Amino acid sequence: MSSLGNIDTTLGIALVARCLASILYGVALAQAYYYFTNLQDPIITQGVVIATILVESAHQIIICLSGYHYLIESFNSHTNLDIVVWSVIAEVPLNICACLLVEGYFSLRIWRLTEKNIQAITPLIILMASQLALTIAFVYQGSQLSTFTDLAKLNDLSIAVDVVTLTINITIATIVSVLLWQSKKGVAYMTDTLTQLIIFAIGTSVMTSLCVVASLITVIVLPEGSAHRATLFCMGRLYHNALLFNLNTRSRNCKASPGCLE
Repeated sequence: MSSLGNIDTTLGIALVARCLASILYGVALAQAYYYFTNLQDPIITQGVVIATILVESAHQIIICLSGYHYLIESFNSHTNLDIVVWSVIAEVPLNICACLLVEGYFSLRIWRLTEKNIQAITPLIILMASQLALTIAFVYQGSQLSTFTDLAKLNDLSIAVDVVTLTINITIATIVSVLLWQSKKGVAYMTDTLTQLIIFAIGTSVMTSLCVVASLITVIVLPEGSAHRATLFCMGRLYHNALLFNLNTRSRNCKASPGCLE
């Protein structure tokens, strides 16, 4: 980032991504307000929602801090624009933490639907553990690098995280499809719950898959730019909104189905 000639593919994309992430954060807060004023879910469900809000709020603060540093404090310093500050690395674990919270919640629901069959969610547990391990590796190695040019050396790790995240979505969708096929003659509450999971599987898979594809394209086309990291700003937001949308939609369905499983 030694010149302003590539500002559109660095600061420009980062600014747009922060704006989109902020919009999605606002939408999530609106959904959370609706959720807490209209529902009385079990404590574990409320805990997941609260934890996700806290993680996303922390992430929002972090991206605002890093944005202020690069767009305001370092605006006239080309040297400082290439330096990686702590907030850039801190964004990654917060983002993945939000994803893991939502993935874990829906894995728990699948576990309950399969009558606590641990084998049904073993692939998800392995994938989520891999996702966490790759993130820890990225944060550890990234914290030892000082410039964005050096940080580009970790693009392979970033791609690996993207691929694992996409695989988790596909795995959830596959498990849900199998459950639906096996429970065609099931009771009403089971059908309602499976429908809720289908909404998550399809909606989240589409949204996050588009984000992953955008991330993969940018890391190949612009390996040393900020575009790749910028696309990841919205990943946790998409998961958070998918979770709340699912819960709020479920609440309307459950009002008509007293036996609906929470």
